[in-house]
Amino acid sequence: MGEISAVRVSYPNDRPRNSRSRGSTGCTGLRRGRRTRAFLQVKDSQIAEQVAGTLALQPEVTDTDVVHDYVLQNNLSDIDFLAERARRIRYEVVVTIARSSSAPYRTIWPRPSRSSTCAT
Repeated sequence: MGEISAVRVSYPNDRPRNSRSRGSTGCTGLRRGRRTRAFLQVKDSQIAEQVAGTLALQPEVTDTDVVHDYVLQNNLSDIDFLAERARRIRYEVVVTIARSSSAPYRTIWPRPSRSSTCAT
């Protein structure tokens, strides 16, 4: 499942008809635009759930323990913000495309990282 953003059709005289479409997956929204917003009295896992929810993704999130008084997403894309938060606690951001049509996109975040680097 995804979103079609453009369709181009050409009808050349001496060749068969040609069409091209351009689209994106639901995961594209994580990279679209930069945001500045504040999160109050939340855990990193709750932040991940909120971000996924605003993009209509279905999150599967590993609960984190620490409640932060104030977290600022300062002019970052959602994926860059989540990756930064995950890196701080040695977790990783994982976005998968499910094969089921009932749940086409989901985010799985955060989960403990196998290394000190964050995979996005």
